[in-house]
Amino acid sequence: MLKFLNRGISTPIAIGIIAVLVIIVGGGILAYQYYYIQKQEIKPPTTKEDNLQTTKLFIIPEKHGKPDRVFGSGIDPIFSPDNKRFAYVVGSEREKSFVVVDGNEHKTYDYIDPDSLIFSSDSKHFGYIAANDIEWEWPYQSMRPVGGRWWVIIDGIEQKEYSNICFGCFVFSADGKQFAYVASKSNDKISSNIVYAAGENPYYKEFVVLNGVEQKEYDKVYSPIFSPDNSRFAYIALQGRKHFLVLNGVEAEQNNTYDQIKYLSFSLDAQQIAYVAVKEFVGFKELMGVKLPCDAEFIVLNGIEQKQYESIDEVKFHLGGKFTYRGEDWERGFFLVMDNKEYANGARPVFSQNNNHFAYVVIAEDNNYMVLDGVPQQYRGEISPIVFSADGEHYIYAVQHNRSIKEFVVVDGMAQPERDANILFPIFSPDGKHFSYVAQQQNNQKVLVIMDGKELSQYDKVWEPRFTKDGKYLIYNALTGRDLWLIVNNVE
Repeated sequence: MLKFLNRGISTPIAIGIIAVLVIIVGGGILAYQYYYIQKQEIKPPTTKEDNLQTTKLFIIPEKHGKPDRVFGSGIDPIFSPDNKRFAYVVGSEREKSFVVVDGNEHKTYDYIDPDSLIFSSDSKHFGYIAANDIEWEWPYQSMRPVGGRWWVIIDGIEQKEYSNICFGCFVFSADGKQFAYVASKSNDKISSNIVYAAGENPYYKEFVVLNGVEQKEYDKVYSPIFSPDNSRFAYIALQGRKHFLVLNGVEAEQNNTYDQIKYLSFSLDAQQIAYVAVKEFVGFKELMGVKLPCDAEFIVLNGIEQKQYESIDEVKFHLGGKFTYRGEDWERGFFLVMDNKEYANGARPVFSQNNNHFAYVVIAEDNNYMVLDGVPQQYRGEISPIVFSADGEHYIYAVQHNRSIKEFVVVDGMAQPERDANILFPIFSPDGKHFSYVAQQQNNQKVLVIMDGKELSQYDKVWEPRFTKDGKYLIYNALTGRDLWLIVNNVE
């Protein structure tokens, strides 16, 4: 007999106690099985078929909305650089919204900036911009929220509240250990009936928040950027009517202030910095028989002003320190500029990693073509930027014939079969032995993954593939129905 039966407790009572214990324990086991095991079922099942390993990351619930298959409205996840994490926004711009991260629903807000969702490059951190108590700026079509209370949320934790946070100004450093964004403490409610020129509103100031610490206030701040080696941090500031660079907290000299600054960038080794400076209304030029006021735009490279053009874009540092941009002269046309040399009608320049090869696209009327190491290539049409293998010995690019929906890739000068598809993400394996691309089919909008010319699998949507560093696997994320997948293809 049990001990408590020897202490005067009757057998019926003891049996009743045992029955209660059985119910409690059994209920606990059932609850454990229901809640814990249900939670564990979120862990993705994995299947292996020959050279393919598939892992289901998540099933998007119907209550979250319809997945975006191509480029329309609907759930449109982003993925971390290691392909293992995902996030998306539930809710439209004008209704309460929340973010889903790795299958977990975050707090609901009046507004979430869908373009602010970002994973750090090491995939360990995730952040976005959210707001409550907002109003909508007129006109309605602009769909821009103003006023209210704003936060940056990092790993589910709200940072300090501000009256505004700049769109497109939230960034992580390359190592994922630092972050920055632009905020303000006044939303100009006091002066809403007064129109101020840029930089002259006394009620509105902006500043960078660097790793949670507020920096110096200016009339306006934009384009915060970390250098690739994480050692330098820069942004553009406006004070009064002049824009200038702020680098590691130090403002540029007075002779480096301009009417506008754009396209701020670091070289890949972080030793150089460049931007486009603008001087407004420097004179008049004739365009199509009409005299028009024109601006002067020029590159400022490591503090030194370069040649002036009417407009500049496609500013880029390349591996090995090469620097290129595209400048337009209303009278002479536009040019790809490199080492102070102009290449007429050039665009989309690319260097091989060893700098042994250089290619760009010549933009001609309905007849674009690739130039590789100074030699025009044979294929004509709409040309994508070239992609070199790591050793520079192989190359791939996509071509769309004029007035045709058919596209094909060119690999080492040889055209692959045409497809009724948009071709995306051409890449090489690290050893250059394999190539891959994605084909968005025109007929059924399904997406094919192609490797070495062979069709691997078909999905509703595919995110940018990558080869592993050892070149053994091709990895990408995909959508089928409501299922988000991690796909690993064995290359061998």
